[in-house]
Formats: sequence, C-alpha cells, structure tokens
Amino acid sequence: CAPFAVACFAFRTVGVRALGLPVSRDDLPNQEFRRRRQTMNLPQLDAPRALGKRRRIAFVVDHFLPRLGGIELHVNDLADQLHRFGYEPTVITTTPGIDRIGNVSIVRIPSALLPRFEIACDPRLWSRLRNLLTEGQFDVVHCHGSVVSPLAY
Repeated sequence: CAPFAVACFAFRTVGVRALGLPVSRDDLPNQEFRRRRQTMNLPQLDAPRALGKRRRIAFVVDHFLPRLGGIELHVNDLADQLHRFGYEPTVITTTPGIDRIGNVSIVRIPSALLPRFEIACDPRLWSRLRNLLTEGQFDVVHCHGSVVSPLAY
C-alpha cells in the first residue's frame, strides 16, 4: 500500500505540475479559481433556516451505533453537525438499538443478520428501505457502504 501512496503523491505533486495543471486551489490566482468554480455548475447548499424549511437528509448505513467503528462514528458526527446547521438528519440502518441518539433520529429496519458478520440478508430489505425513503420525503439520501453493504446498494 505504501509504494502506491508514494506513487500517487509523486504524480500529484510532480507529474500534474509538469503537465501545467494546478495541484490545488492555492496554485490558482483567486479570480481564476472563482471563475472556474462558477463554470463548474456545482449545487449551492442553501441554509435551510433561511428558506423556512428544514432540509431532510437520510443516511443509509448497514451498521450504526451502538456498534462502534469508523463509518458508525463518522455518520453519527456528520448527522449531529448537520442538525446543528439546521438540517433534519435521519439514520436508516439494520443495527438493532435505540431510536434516537442526541439530536439524530434513527430508523432501524428489522432484518435477519448473517451470524458473525452481522450483515443483513433479508429479501424484504430493499422494499422496506424504498418505503421508508418514499414516506420520509427526504431531500438528500446519503449512502455509506463498506466492502459488503447490502443496505447501501
């Protein structure tokens, strides 16, 4: 893994500059950066409070708290911060547990889990998820997947 990372770093810092391409926004003058950003047609994140409506965001993850891991903690922190900015996050998962942690509401889909791996293996899983997403009227659906992630697919 380390030789690959070194090769990527070397290409990014040497090869890209050799081609005359900017490596980061610091390589562009501010006006040029703004011009390119405007032509990229990126969506603007509007403040939900200014619109008078809280934007609803669904985080679809196979595993969530109380199970501890990188994705679980990352999604919890992300949802908590988005709530502080005025969004309404909801986590949808197959991990059993409570339905609220702090400001984050959690919908737990009951599902058969493969022993030892705790991966959902229920044929009704996708129809349940589709119903939840339709009924929730979410503005954004954010899926986090791992190596094997039936819920996020």
